[in-house]
Amino acid sequence: MTNFVIDTNVPVIANNLSGEANPDCVISATITLHEAISNGIIFLDDAGEILKEYRRQRLNFSGRPRVGDRFFRLVARNYGGKVRRISVKKRGDGEYEDVPQAIIDSGFDRSDRKFIAVALKSGSKIHVATDSDWVEQESVLEENGVEIVFLCGRDKSQWYLDN
Repeated sequence: MTNFVIDTNVPVIANNLSGEANPDCVISATITLHEAISNGIIFLDDAGEILKEYRRQRLNFSGRPRVGDRFFRLVARNYGGKVRRISVKKRGDGEYEDVPQAIIDSGFDRSDRKFIAVALKSGSKIHVATDSDWVEQESVLEENGVEIVFLCGRDKSQWYLDN
């Protein structure tokens, strides 16, 4: 089984609420969510920070669920035992112990560091759809052991229809 850490933008893009995402990107995000649920293990932090972010980013349980919403619902309920929650501890300054200092010093988005901590602790790759921070900081992330799967590629101009 493949280990997955899923950045919030993957289920958001799979939902395609705005209809602005490149169709290939929507398909790639949808396939990845299906693969993670069907054949993978999805890693989350045991404090629930990743689930809280999913909820804050327009993923929900109510109404007519889209693909990303279904993923959120299944992950929150640990569908089929596919979710593993692992402990990622924070230091006194609020930074995750497992995030290398070089990544912190690079100014990488603080709100995405939980994904890095979980990925490094679980030995998982981080699956990302449309978040420029991952592209812009790719070299420092990879130099520090973070493996990223860019579902929509690295070229930001190709992520959305209006570009």
